[in-house]
Amino acid sequence: MVLHCLAHYLCCHSMAIFTISQPTLFQVVHFFTVVTIQNRTMKYLIIAGVSLLVIYLSYRTYRQAMLAEGLDEKIAKGAIILDVRTTGEYQTGHIKSSVNISLGTLRERYTELDSTKTYITTCSHGLRSVKAQSLLKERGFTHVYNGGAWSDLEAIVEQK
Repeated sequence: MVLHCLAHYLCCHSMAIFTISQPTLFQVVHFFTVVTIQNRTMKYLIIAGVSLLVIYLSYRTYRQAMLAEGLDEKIAKGAIILDVRTTGEYQTGHIKSSVNISLGTLRERYTELDSTKTYITTCSHGLRSVKAQSLLKERGFTHVYNGGAWSDLEAIVEQK
């Protein structure tokens, strides 16, 4: 985005100076006003981009710390990892020994699961696993926890 703005600035405004042999005072003032506004805009775009990056990285760190809290103990005690991604997604990569029941079929297939066991739901980004967790709790499962993204949970599993 920044490079695009810079290229636009160089093409549009630099050429304007060279093509006008005797610029009027208005044209000169307009040129420097546009340059100032564009520089200010680019500065705000850069600040906004860096701010969003910092917020995102902070969120990922916080989420990893919160998800990791206690999950390693549950896994060590035999919790079952329930991957709620589609079969195709599951085949591209998954946690060893995880059970794959997609969220779309979980409403019908939850009876295949033992409601007395502990489950940790996981998916690609953590959204479907939250839905799966609440769906199982609605159906009487008491020991269900959200594991978030499977790649984040895999790091916890491999530590054990």
